[in-house]
Amino acid sequence: MNRAERRRNEINLKKNTQIINKLTPEQAKLMDKIAEEKANKMSNKYIDKFGDLIDRSMTAALLDFGLELEEAELIQKNMSELFQEDSIKIEKLEGENIDMTKTEIDVTAAIKELLKAGNDKKEDMKTLEYKFSNLSKSMLLNAYAKVRKEVIYENFKKNELKLNGEEMVRNVMAKFKITETNAKIYYSKWKKEYMEDKTSVDPLLPKKPTIETATQKEIEDNAKKIIETAKEIQCVPVIVQAVESINNVEVAEVKGLKVIEEKVIKTIKVEGENGVYAATTGKGITLTKNDMTIGFENEEQLNEWITEIKAVFAMVG
Repeated sequence: MNRAERRRNEINLKKNTQIINKLTPEQAKLMDKIAEEKANKMSNKYIDKFGDLIDRSMTAALLDFGLELEEAELIQKNMSELFQEDSIKIEKLEGENIDMTKTEIDVTAAIKELLKAGNDKKEDMKTLEYKFSNLSKSMLLNAYAKVRKEVIYENFKKNELKLNGEEMVRNVMAKFKITETNAKIYYSKWKKEYMEDKTSVDPLLPKKPTIETATQKEIEDNAKKIIETAKEIQCVPVIVQAVESINNVEVAEVKGLKVIEEKVIKTIKVEGENGVYAATTGKGITLTKNDMTIGFENEEQLNEWITEIKAVFAMVG
């Protein structure tokens, strides 16, 4: 905008202001109403165009994911109903003095109780909609999905040492009334989030192994620890037989040679009822079964883990 245009605008604004100032109160109200209606029409027109754009884009996205047109339209209809209800409920909540933090805590507790009861999702949602009628279905659905994920993950963690992957999937299918596909998705995501980085964050598990020196006495002591560990976790005696061979190591005497440093690294791998054990001098033991691994670098780590497990058993009676 150049200087001449700005000047013309200033003159027009001044003229319009003078005209408005001469209006009576009734005329001013009428002008205000006309201006508001015109603005609303322009706003609604923009909203309609934006809504059409969203509808078109969402339909295209759903079709791109492989849904049929009828399925996409059904999802859009459902979303429109949820959106309308959500808008109304939000407006009402904004006008009421409600402690949303407490409400969120109450909703979370209620969802956990429903999940514990083992009902299906539809039944749980009906209960929640009745109990928290001031909240929209969208709010409750999102809260339910979030809490259910947390509870299922807790269930995986609780059973990680008892069940293999397939058993974990079947367990949550039965317990939370979900499909096999969804159960596998939950398990896959949990395993990725909680298992891949477990050794780097869990002080009870060994870090990345490094080769260490060991004396004959240290090897023998380590063998005893492996045997004790096997007994603690009820491993079959085959591991004991493998470790006993350590005590039979013979050092050949050659004239003129004097041992100034001795490094003996022993690695064994045996199979027991609980899985495959891999033990290396100075690195400890790892137990692997069904793509799941647990390990201990030393006896102290093992004892701490056993103490925790016993403590948890005591908590649940």
